[in-house]
Amino acid sequence: DGTATRPIGEAGYAVRSDGDGDLAVTVAGERRGWLGGFLLDRIVQHARDVGLENLQAEVLLENRPMLALLRHRGAVDLEHDDGVVRVAIPTDGSIPSWAPLDERPHLLVEVAGSRWSGEDAARRAGHSVAICSGPERRRGGCPELDGRPCPLVEGANAVVVVRDPEDPTTHALIRAHHERRSDVPVVVRRAELLPDELADIVVDVPGGADDVVQWVSGVGRDPSDASPEAPVQPEAQPGEDVT
Repeated sequence: DGTATRPIGEAGYAVRSDGDGDLAVTVAGERRGWLGGFLLDRIVQHARDVGLENLQAEVLLENRPMLALLRHRGAVDLEHDDGVVRVAIPTDGSIPSWAPLDERPHLLVEVAGSRWSGEDAARRAGHSVAICSGPERRRGGCPELDGRPCPLVEGANAVVVVRDPEDPTTHALIRAHHERRSDVPVVVRRAELLPDELADIVVDVPGGADDVVQWVSGVGRDPSDASPEAPVQPEAQPGEDVT
C-alpha cells in the first residue's frame, strides 16, 4: 500500500581486538520492554555458539533500562568515562571472564558499589580492570561463596577488596579468594580490623588508591610471581582514599 516501514529494533556485535564481542542493541521507543531483552538473548546465544566468551557494551549511565538488562545477565563494570560505562557480560554462566587476548595484568576490584577511585590510575598504569559490585548486588550472588570458581578470580593477577573490613561478607570473600588462588594477592586497607587469620593472608597497603595501584603494578603479569607473604610495602603518602 506504499506505507513506509521502519525497523523496531536491531542488535548485533563485532569482534574486538581483545577477543570479546562489542555489543549494540537499539529498540524503538514505543517497543521498549520485552523486545530489548529478547534481542539481547538472541545475540548472546549467537556469540556463545561461535565461541565468544563475553560481550562488552558502552552504555550511558542514564540509560537505566539497558543497564538493568545487562546487570540481570551478570555484567561487571570495566570502565567509566564522562557519563558512560563499559560493561562485560558472559555468554555462558553468571560471571564474565577476562577478554582472552587482553595481555595486560588483570586487576579485580571487589567493591560495595560500582565505582573505585583508583580505576583511572590503574588503567593508566597498564592494568585491565574489572569491578565487581559484590554478592549483595549481583544477581545470583557470588559463585565463590557457593563453592564455585569465579572466572575473574581465576585469571586475576591481584584482587583489591574495597569493602568494610568488619563486614562478615568481606571476610567470606577474602577467605574464598585465598582458598581458590592462594598465589594471588588480596590487597586491602585497614587490615588491622580483620580477624587475625585473615589479616595474616592479605596485603595491607597504607595510603590511598594511588598507593594500591603502585603496589599491584609491581606484582607482574604472572600470578605465580605474586607473594602476599612478603610484600614490598610502599611508603605511606597522602592520596585519595580507596573507599
